[in-house]
Amino acid sequence: MPVRHSAKKVVYRHASDDQAHDCGRACAQMIISSLVLGVPAPSKPSPTLAAKRVPVRQDELHRRETWKNDVPGRWFTHPDELADLLNGNADLQAAGLTGWRVAANDSFDELLKEVAASLKLGFPAVLNIRASDHWVVVHGVDLHASGYVSYLRMLDPLLKHTAPAYDKHTYLDGCATDGTTWWSTINRPASVIAKWDVPVGPLPPTNYAGKCVAVVMGSEVDDRADWQALRLQLERTQPGPRGATPEQRIRHELARVSIELEAPELVELAAVTPVVRHVHDIDARQRGYTIASWSRAFTRQGMLGIFDLDDQRFLQLRLTEDEALIRSIDGDPSELLWWTSRPLETLFSPYFPFVKKGSGTEARYERLIDGFTIEPPAGRQA
Repeated sequence: MPVRHSAKKVVYRHASDDQAHDCGRACAQMIISSLVLGVPAPSKPSPTLAAKRVPVRQDELHRRETWKNDVPGRWFTHPDELADLLNGNADLQAAGLTGWRVAANDSFDELLKEVAASLKLGFPAVLNIRASDHWVVVHGVDLHASGYVSYLRMLDPLLKHTAPAYDKHTYLDGCATDGTTWWSTINRPASVIAKWDVPVGPLPPTNYAGKCVAVVMGSEVDDRADWQALRLQLERTQPGPRGATPEQRIRHELARVSIELEAPELVELAAVTPVVRHVHDIDARQRGYTIASWSRAFTRQGMLGIFDLDDQRFLQLRLTEDEALIRSIDGDPSELLWWTSRPLETLFSPYFPFVKKGSGTEARYERLIDGFTIEPPAGRQA
């Protein structure tokens, strides 16, 4: 059975008020809200507490940032700013919860140990998960028998589809319907979890270029042993077939993960027949992936799963009660789906694929969830 470290207070998701800029502020809002208003895990809040307004809004956090300008090509909420937003919050100061710091490591494996140490203390961490800057809250980790972090339990502020207005966030509100995301760290895609590689520029003064970054609670971890060799060893002991991922393989993989994670909600959904579709890369630089969706109308519970084409193993699972998100994948199975690793203003994620509209010089790609469109790569006709 896995060893699990989780936040000691129940953390609920809050969506970014501005999807292009506010992910770091939304993560700070999640942590402040959960530590100030939250109930001990795994309790449920009373209706009165669930409806209580969050202690701080995202626009207020923006005004408190040292470098307020959201400049393309730089961090919108710099790691130092994010740590300062938590340490400078009056409610957290009153509770003595001001030991937040930036962890910046040369490898993601080293950073995982810092995140796990924060969760072992009972505090969530804020993790940067891709090379063009996106923050998520990690509220739980599962450890392999060897001690290596095998799964991350995250709350992603992407997707404002179900979010309230900026001044209407409560401890438990519409944002929470997008639920927990599980990420496998053993089979993680480099294009999704990566080092920061965009120049920071002259301000802020600390340049985290080339580092894997998180904001965590507690003192620095002394044992910085690189787990890269262990992760590669675990990958070698878990081989899988290559090629397009058939439904039966996906069902088998979901059942395996459900047992590993001891997650009853996954067991229930594993009995549902999934909709399975392959997603191609618009830029022809990646190999694409397989996306599967499950939904149970009578419980309003649904899930999206991302599977790797090289070994047909699970990479990410995302629980959701957002019917529009599920419907966006459950469309015409014969229609090709597309994604891009290009930085986008909003919703960069394999959960939000595109369909192609038109052909040749008239071609464009339209995102299913919100109709956002992009053009084919320069010099290449779709």
